[in-house]
Amino acid sequence: MERIKLIAFDMDGTILNNHQEVSEYTVRVLNEASRLGIKLVPITGRPLYHLLSPLHQVQGIAHAASSNGAVITDIIQKKKLQSYPIKIETVLEICDLAESLGLKPIVFAEGYIFRDEGTRILLNRMNVEVNAFKEEMDAKIKRAGLRNSLLTGEYPIEKIAVVFESVEEKKEMVKHFERINDIVISYALDINIEINAPEATKGKGLERIAQIYGIPLENTMVIGDGVNDLSMIQKGGFSVVMGNALKELHGHGDYVTLSNEEDGAAKAIEKFVLQAM
Repeated sequence: MERIKLIAFDMDGTILNNHQEVSEYTVRVLNEASRLGIKLVPITGRPLYHLLSPLHQVQGIAHAASSNGAVITDIIQKKKLQSYPIKIETVLEICDLAESLGLKPIVFAEGYIFRDEGTRILLNRMNVEVNAFKEEMDAKIKRAGLRNSLLTGEYPIEKIAVVFESVEEKKEMVKHFERINDIVISYALDINIEINAPEATKGKGLERIAQIYGIPLENTMVIGDGVNDLSMIQKGGFSVVMGNALKELHGHGDYVTLSNEEDGAAKAIEKFVLQAM
């Protein structure tokens, strides 16, 4: 195995436990890797402001790929470096289809998650930073609804998620979304789908951030658990699949670690990176 210089990790189901927290053990391991000069990069389905808070104790995170690679951000400079939004006409097609099927889309824009209801409750529960843009959009959604507020083309739409009542409903409904052109569909849960522009995948996010650092892909380690992680697991130099991963990831990756409840990501980092230094 090549010497690891960059560790890219998913968050939900990977670095985070089932309480949406990074354990003290995982924090220690990540901070030790950072101290040794290894770049730490969250590559997650979460939008920017939903990924920062859980990682506040982790040192040295300078870049992130959020919304499945739709946005590459310089965390230190608070600057969006690259963005790969869904075309507005495609956004409208997705949302109109969801409405016709009796489903409510969840829209990711400017680092936040928006929906017709429950937005504020969700943010408060996750301790998410709220800025002037978020306050303005909350007010607009309350007055005019999600579609009229966000889907006008004024703001780039990073990702759209749809959650289903059951696996059976998802199997029945997803075929309608698969007919839409110029999108890529993945998922992190058995009962959701995540829709992005074709250029927005975690694998491409990994490539772009590795290029920013000038680190070859063979010197990267990637860790994930969902189907939306598959593209980066296939591209990473050394890929780790979580013990709690969806069945679609079985047979992929170089190593299967313990579950997120057992600090599986941190233990893989300790085994293959820290002990190899």
